[in-house]
Amino acid sequence: MMLNEQVGERLRSFRDAAKMTQRGLAEQLGISESRISGYERGRVRISYEMGLKWERICKAAAEQPTEK
Repeated sequence: MMLNEQVGERLRSFRDAAKMTQRGLAEQLGISESRISGYERGRVRISYEMGLKWERICKAAAEQPTEK
């Protein structure tokens, strides 16, 4: 497995843990859903800054209390 694919799997795990859709994350990052997909599949290399934004958004979403 190549590094970009490993990074993509990690990015997806952040998004999944936050229970976010690709669409929801894309809207918050200001990018397209296809770009999210490209990052997660390792086809597009993510910048350090975008990776940090991704992590912050997902972490904040995961810490939100769930509605009952």
